[in-house]
Amino acid sequence: MSTNAISVSGILGTREFFNSDVKGFRVEEKAILIYAVESDTRRIMINDYDAIGNSREMIGELEARYPDLNAIEYQASLTDILQSDEFGISEDERRDSLSSAGRLARFYNIFGLIVLIGSVFFIEAVIFSDLYSVMIIIYPLVGIVLMVAKKGLIKFATKRTSPIYSLYYSMFISCIFLVVKPLIKYNLIDLNTVWVPMGIIAGLFFGALYWKGKADAANAMKGQVIMMVFVALVFGVGFTTTINCMFDTAKPQTFTARIDDVYITRGKRTIYHVTLGPWGLVHESKSIQVPENVFYRMTVGNNAEIELRQGLLGMPWYQLKN
Repeated sequence: MSTNAISVSGILGTREFFNSDVKGFRVEEKAILIYAVESDTRRIMINDYDAIGNSREMIGELEARYPDLNAIEYQASLTDILQSDEFGISEDERRDSLSSAGRLARFYNIFGLIVLIGSVFFIEAVIFSDLYSVMIIIYPLVGIVLMVAKKGLIKFATKRTSPIYSLYYSMFISCIFLVVKPLIKYNLIDLNTVWVPMGIIAGLFFGALYWKGKADAANAMKGQVIMMVFVALVFGVGFTTTINCMFDTAKPQTFTARIDDVYITRGKRTIYHVTLGPWGLVHESKSIQVPENVFYRMTVGNNAEIELRQGLLGMPWYQLKN
């Protein structure tokens, strides 16, 4: 930085802006972006600025020279909220509404993180717990309820420069657990039966998420939609599989299969496997995960009784008979 300009040198050459030509700057996670007044002029990018020994000093110098576009954008969004009658009849009421939204969003996100950490320590109990299944089905839906209740002060995903609160990380984590858990606990006969009901549920969830979770940021719309589609698909698979199996109350058919193998894999968690020979609708040997107490009752060469169920949503699945 010279007295009247800023320049950045790299392997592709040197770029320089005079102070009078700089519109402002943004500090992002991996780069500092410096924009020119002329919109058709390519911005200057300082990559991996954290690796620079005096990066704090450099950012301080930028703040002294140029407008902080992130701060300006944040303040403009905050002003819009504090002037909107949608959030209260006075500025104090609007500030209270924003604070209330912040408390709810923080509680939702922190609770989700605590549940995730707790699940790691009690993973075996979590996988085979129906109560936990119900909780992680409800959790993403609670997020949508919060978005509706707070009238736009809580969204699915927001920019760092927005005063509006985001639920993205907790909703994402809960949906990942929602899809992983039933795929471990329940054994579907044919995964092709999942796609139609999953598509319907995912479509409904995406519609609600887009309707109330979309942040008004045109330049980030594509990224928001991609994240929403991914979370909706994961939710659709997990929700459909869980509802189909956990709430299936029809009388099962009983089959017998030979126990071909039993084994344990150890890594971040201990997993108990039983390999069953062909039976009924399953025409080849297949390994399934079972709880520890079931595993130690299995002996290679003996027969195991299997319960085949049709599924609440018409997706056949099976499990070892207790």
